[in-house]
Amino acid sequence: MSRAVCISADPRYVDHNHRPQGWGIPQYLDESQLVMSEIINSGVLPNHTAFVGPSICCDREGFELTDVLNAGYLNESRAPNMALITVQRYPANNCQLNGVINPQDIFSDFLNHTSAQALTNDYAADIAMVRGSGKDVIMLEMNSASCGGFPGLSDSFGVAMWCVVPRLPSPSLTLGWWIGLCRWRPPTFPVRSCTSVVRERTITVSRTLLA
Repeated sequence: MSRAVCISADPRYVDHNHRPQGWGIPQYLDESQLVMSEIINSGVLPNHTAFVGPSICCDREGFELTDVLNAGYLNESRAPNMALITVQRYPANNCQLNGVINPQDIFSDFLNHTSAQALTNDYAADIAMVRGSGKDVIMLEMNSASCGGFPGLSDSFGVAMWCVVPRLPSPSLTLGWWIGLCRWRPPTFPVRSCTSVVRERTITVSRTLLA
């Protein structure tokens, strides 16, 4: 799969007031199915099996990948057109929806192997369900924090190493590569300043196949 159409990205945006009150999984399934059908019927997409979704992200209670799958995301009308099932994962956020997080208070969470492995192991049951439908699961996005990350944390060497850990062998998952960027500065440089950005490096890896 080299090219695909993501028909739905991060439906948790209901938390950002981009959806009306009461909008949930039933509406999400109807809307994503409508978009897929309109694209297919338009004739602009030669490959009708190149869709990916639902790109669920970030521990929103009642809107996890399990909830969407159980609600019929891979039903007989949608499954034939789906190339892959996608997820996103950011263990922290800098969106300031429920207060401001001091990145130095949570930095230690990224300085171990177990926290990164736990993020991918959380999908073990979902992956089994998806593979039972003949599909694979891709980690479409993964990094330390959403909404741009945290200066001094998301661009640190420690978090760059944390990003690599899920790529290592896991007892419950077989990992390929993930799409995304992990930006870091050499550890000898201090927390971001107006000059430190010029010394940044970017680690790029392609995609994570959760299988």
